[in-house]
Amino acid sequence: MSKKFLGGFIVLVVALASVVLWILNLLAVNGFAWFNTSVALGIIATALGLVLTFQSFKKDLGTLKKIRAFMGIVILALGVVLLILGFALVDEETLQKIIIPIIVGVVVLGILIGYLVTGGKKWDAGDNEKVGYKTYAQRKAEEEKQEKNNEK
Repeated sequence: MSKKFLGGFIVLVVALASVVLWILNLLAVNGFAWFNTSVALGIIATALGLVLTFQSFKKDLGTLKKIRAFMGIVILALGVVLLILGFALVDEETLQKIIIPIIVGVVVLGILIGYLVTGGKKWDAGDNEKVGYKTYAQRKAEEEKQEKNNEK
């Protein structure tokens, strides 16, 4: 079983559970009054954000790692905001006051995780930028010199 399959499976199971709870709320089953659309979407977005963030740590191109990390953090933050609104932990006026710091925090956290998953390495560093790299002409000259020394 691949890691990609596992991540998708986790998100789909969480989505299915959220939809079932949402349907129970719509059917007015006793004890599910707390569950609403915002909570359902928040749970799904949080699960997707966590999976994308954790998948950014797998071995892949640096650019893809950064994209996964940043998108995962953005979706995770959206899920947390939806959960906060769904559970009515803050009123709308307070949320409007803290929305800019939340956005800035998400951007900084996305950049930090993007830097962390790539190890600070440039994705386009070629062999010619490494210490001791020799061009084709230099290698060919050394081979010819080595052949002459072997002939003598």
